[in-house]
Parts: sequence; structure tokens; C-alpha cells
Amino acid sequence: MNQILDMQNILQHPIYQFSLYQHILDSIPDAIVVHQAGIIQYANRAAVQLMALPENKSAIHLEIWPFFHPSIVESVQCAFNQLYDSRNIGSFIPTTQYSMIRYDGTEFTGEIRSILIHGEKTPMIMSLTRDVSAENELKSRLEYMAYHDEVTGLPNRRFFKETLKQKLNEPAKRVNSIAVLFCDLDGFKNINDTYGHELGDQILMLIGSRLESLLYDEGFLARIGGDEFAIICSHTSSRHEVVSFAQKVLQAFSLPFFILDREFIMTLSIGIALYPESSTDVDNLVKFADLAMYSAKNKGGNRFHIYDPKESNVIEERLRIENGIRQAIEKRQFVLYYQPKVHLASGKIYSVEALLRWQTTDGQLIHPDTFISIAEESGLIVPIGKWVLLTACHQNKRWQDMGYAPISVSVNVSPKQFQLTDMAETVHQVLHETGLSPEWLEIEITEGLLMQNSNEITNTLRRIRSMGVKISIDDFGTGYSSLRYLKLFEPHILKIDQSFVAHMMEDPGQLSIVSAIIHLAHSLGMEVVAEGVESAEQALKLLQEGCHSVQGFFFSPPVVFEEIQQKWLQTSIS
Repeated sequence: MNQILDMQNILQHPIYQFSLYQHILDSIPDAIVVHQAGIIQYANRAAVQLMALPENKSAIHLEIWPFFHPSIVESVQCAFNQLYDSRNIGSFIPTTQYSMIRYDGTEFTGEIRSILIHGEKTPMIMSLTRDVSAENELKSRLEYMAYHDEVTGLPNRRFFKETLKQKLNEPAKRVNSIAVLFCDLDGFKNINDTYGHELGDQILMLIGSRLESLLYDEGFLARIGGDEFAIICSHTSSRHEVVSFAQKVLQAFSLPFFILDREFIMTLSIGIALYPESSTDVDNLVKFADLAMYSAKNKGGNRFHIYDPKESNVIEERLRIENGIRQAIEKRQFVLYYQPKVHLASGKIYSVEALLRWQTTDGQLIHPDTFISIAEESGLIVPIGKWVLLTACHQNKRWQDMGYAPISVSVNVSPKQFQLTDMAETVHQVLHETGLSPEWLEIEITEGLLMQNSNEITNTLRRIRSMGVKISIDDFGTGYSSLRYLKLFEPHILKIDQSFVAHMMEDPGQLSIVSAIIHLAHSLGMEVVAEGVESAEQALKLLQEGCHSVQGFFFSPPVVFEEIQQKWLQTSIS
């Protein structure tokens, strides 16, 4: 405002027409136009440029109205007339944005500040104008980005929650049911890992389009996370309609997506929360739909699940553990313990099994039985498993570098790791990075992996064997593997499950199973290791049956690496 009043004083000065004052006005970046009764009396250089007048065209005596969009001329005239009628010098019209038109016909948005000033005989209006088109476009773009997903162009989580809140606050809608659906893509991480994020983004766009095509008139779709979409169905009047819509979505995703001559089948896990049945609160509806989605995924995916309050505690506990696992990875809270494997004849260590533990910030040591299944379901077993393999190999190489006699280290590998990664390549990378010779590494797998009997797993195991790494079957006898699978995968070692060893002294049937596994391993040229040995009697019986290698609490529980060094490696054998 002070700037405007200063301009007024300059214009009122008797010599304002002189070049000095003309130069001052022309140096001001804002367009300055003095007009009276709609006729321009003065325009500075910035105003002439803003109006896009030809070089030979003067602004003086031109009407100002052609520079306003026809649809607003009448309202602008009314505003200026009210300013004239006030007859109060210094009165002003607050800064206002107008749709304007240049002399060459191009349109722009002008931000105008107008003030009533003295004229020679009657008051005039001085208007300072600024082109804010680019600024407004930037603001609109930033606002769009704040409320929309960059990849799909769909509304984002913020837009989704604000829309849900708005719908819940509509009085007419409170008598009806509103459904919130969370849709999570099953196995989408594999797409990104295998084909790259560029192709993954293309699939996300196709998925968004397909979901959008399924919506009813009042449906609202958003992408709220990496592979998560959310839908608000405000048209529903019954639970049955929600179920029908969810089934319709699942059916639509039974059809493949085609990209670059490739065919992809993408299934969904859908969680549903209902208003007002599940909750009347926005945050709770979102939370409960997420919990229900997690429940659908835990049941194998490609299905929907409606939130049930009875399941809430169980699901929330699983989510709590999953979030804890993520933090444990980030904060490096996982540690390895090592349990010796011992030759019965000598009582000396020849190998250790690396066993994972989760050490919380308060010092609590959590056994993997508590979290491994959740890590597998969430895919977090991949980074955890790689860390275990890397850490175990690094520690074993360090023992060798310290001068201890070489021993092998065995690492348990989950079937999920074989499904989600190239396990042979991971083993190769870890051995290369740590410098550990392959002969000192054992990979322990379960019978369940053998039962999958896929060409991919067969080839992966053969690649690992070809490196010189040993393969052992953990907990042998608890699954349903056959001799055909043992011949097909050719493991080096069979490990007798501790459940058989625990009762073999008092149960002849269990002893028969133990004896049969030992003889089977020997007949196939495999080593055999008995797990869970807890007494001298068990150790002696196993030796008599022909089992020469054992591990268990009778010899040592799992211990930290320092204790392995102090108590066992001094007498280790190769």
C-alpha cells in the first residue's frame, strides 16, 4: 500500500513527466496503469509489455475493458464505479485476480491492486497489475501433486482420507452403509525385483485403470501405497452388495495383463471395513480395512475378508511383530548364536549351525519360532536370510584367519528365499564377498522344499552343489519326502529330527525310525546328524546305531561366537 501511495505522490508532482520520473516508473516490474472512466491516461513500460501492444501502438486513450475477459467486464466496471463513488482519495480495491486478455488475444490471469488518486479535475484510478498465470499454474501443480499419486494419477492416501471424512459427514449418507476396501497386490514385489520398476509402474497404471472401470457412480479409488489401492463404496445399502462388489473385483483380476508381449496374472487380497458396522471413525475404518486385508493375505491371498472385531487382537499382534521385524532389520537387532556339531568318537567340534535370535532394545532375546513365519509371509525373510548367510560366512572366515582349524558353518534357508530370490546367486555373492571357501558352508533346507519338486528349485540346488557347498535336509522324517526326491536333489547330509531322538530310549518305534534313517543315509552315501541330543545315554545309543555326528544341549546350547572360540575351537578338527 505504501508503494501505491508513493506512486500517487510521484504522479502528482508537477514535473513527473520528466525523464527521471519516467525512468523510475518504467523500472518498476509491476504494470502501472492510470485510468479515468475506463480510458487509459498513463501506462508504464511493464504495462505496455503486459498488454502486448505493438511498438507503434500507444496505450494512452485506449479503453481498459477489452483487456478483461468479456464474462467479467460488468463486475469490474461495478467495482471501479464503487471506488469512484466513494470520492475518498486513498480508497482501494483489495488485491483481486482477474481473467484478462492481451492485445494479441492471448489470455492470462492478472492480479490487480487498484487505488483512487487525485486527477487534474476529477479522481482517477491507478491499477498495479501482475501476471500470476505461471505462479497459479505452479500452485495448482503442487496442489495436484499433494493429493495425487505420481505413477497412476489416482488420488493418494491424503486425498482418500479427506474424501472418506467428507462422505461420513454427509447427513444423507449416515443412514446408509459405506464400505472401505483395501486392495493389496499379491506378490507384486517379485515383479519389481524381476522386471524392474519401470515395468512395475506400467502394471500399476493398468491395475488402476481396471479398478476404476469397476467402480459405480459414487465410488472413489485411490492408490495409498506401493502396491495398495483403496476404494470407497458409498453406494452400498447392504453387506451383500459389498460382497458382490468384492467378488466382481476378484473375478476381474482373473484376467491377465499384457505388457511388451508378456502376460501377467495379478491377484488381490482385499480387506473390507463397513460404516457404521465396523466403526464410525475415519482412522478406525482405515485401520480395520488394513487389518482385514492382512487377514486375507495370510489366508493365501486372492480373496476378500470383512473385518471381524474378534480377530482384531490376533491381527494387530501379527502386525506389531511385522513392524518390529522391520525395525529390527533397520536397527540391526538380529544376532547369531552358534550350536556345535560334534563327532561322537572324539567329542570334537567339526561344524556349527548358525541360529538366528532377535535381541530387543531392552535386552530380551526372542526365539525365531515367534517371528519367522511372519517374516516369511511378509517377504522380510529375504533380507534377514541374506544377513544370516553373510554374517555366518564372515564369522567362519574370520575364525580361519585367526588360525583356528577350519570348521564348516550351516545356515538354514527358508523355502520362501528360494521362491523370492535367486538363492544360488545369493550364495555365490556371499562366498565371493566373504572369501569363505565353499567346502566350509552347508545350506540346510526342509523336506517341504523337496516336495515342491519344481525345475527351478532343482536347478538352484544343483547350482549350489556345483559350487562345492553342501546341502543338508533339516528335521528329516517329519515330512513326506520319498527316496525319489532324495535321489533327485542329492543332499549330502540328513539331519534326524529331535522329536525322534527325544523319545527313542523309551519308545522302540521311535528308535526304529532313527535306526532306519541312519541306515538310509549310509546306503545313499550321505552323512547323518542327530539333533536334540540331551543325555549321554542318547549319544551312546546313536553311536551304537551308526550315527557318528550329533548336536544338542548335552554338548552345548546355542552360544555366542566368543564362547565357540573359547570352549570349542581350541580343539577343533578339520
